[in-house]
Amino acid sequence: MTIKVETVMGKDVFLLDSFFGTEHISNPFLFTLEMRSSEMSIDSSGLINTDFLVKVLSADTPARFFHGIVSSFSQIGIDQEFAYYKAEIVPRFWLLTLSSTRAIFQNVSSVEIVTNILESFGIIIENRLTGSYHTREYTVQYEESSFDFVSRLLESEGIFYFFSFDQNGHKM
Repeated sequence: MTIKVETVMGKDVFLLDSFFGTEHISNPFLFTLEMRSSEMSIDSSGLINTDFLVKVLSADTPARFFHGIVSSFSQIGIDQEFAYYKAEIVPRFWLLTLSSTRAIFQNVSSVEIVTNILESFGIIIENRLTGSYHTREYTVQYEESSFDFVSRLLESEGIFYFFSFDQNGHKM
């Protein structure tokens, strides 16, 4: 089995030491990686909010991919050969936790509101909905994060979400 890491810094800049992840229905995933690199001083600001891909390759099974953006990156140690780093990888959807706003939506469905918000953040959606959803006369977002607002709308309609991965990214 081979595990490779790709970042905006390129392929094979990091060697993976550990990989731990949690995934839940209707919640953002979180992957924590500990890595080493011969690059002794990496500026974390160049990696925050950038794409990060982990490839798990095996001769016996199809390749697995884990993709997200870097939400946290820090150096956790150093020796003569390597610097050691820790990164947290989250879906692009996590960015919605960083903003709160006020908005009024009139005569649109919850699904249309959610789709509009997600697309404005560059989130790739794979819509598998089979039902139809009623038009809401009036919907208000008031000083809540876009993440909380989207979650509230989806929950009120009984809609759940999850993330899928491929070598090109992740979809919600």
